[in-house]
Formats: sequence, C-alpha cells, structure tokens
Amino acid sequence: MNTPSAFQSAHGNDIVRDALRELRSPARRLFTRHALTLGGLAMLTAAMERATPGDRQWIGGMQEEAFSLASEAERRNAVALAQDMLASEK
Repeated sequence: MNTPSAFQSAHGNDIVRDALRELRSPARRLFTRHALTLGGLAMLTAAMERATPGDRQWIGGMQEEAFSLASEAERRNAVALAQDMLASEK
C-alpha cells in the first residue's frame, strides 16, 4: 500500500473536493466527453487505484465511459502511464 506524502496527507481532501466541484459542472463534463487525452485516461485509472470505496462508483463510471471511446492502444498506454504515476508516488 502506498504511503501518502506529507502534502497529500495535508491537502488530499481539499484537492479531491476541488476536483469534484469542477467535475460536477455540466460544462466540464461535456468538455471531458469530447476531449479525451492519454493523460486524462491515465489520471482516471490512477484515481481508481487510490479511490475510497465510496468514490469508486463515480470514478469508475467516468473511466468506463472514457475507455469505451478510446482505442485499444490508447487504453494500454493509459494503463502504463497510470502505473508510472502510481509508482512515482511511492
């Protein structure tokens, strides 16, 4: 299990709260439906790994939707990038 950094421990809830506020915006959701990026797919994948059980439902829905629109190569690259992101947090 990953140990959170001092910054994550001190500010993790604030970061998640700010991200949720942005994602709940209809304009933001519309933007993300039409502008998939490798980084976005990787961030959703990494978020699923770090999510609490309560957050897994909404993150999982977004990840499934994004992955359904991505190519197989994009999905593979996103998973590899997410693994790199998670490994760098250790």
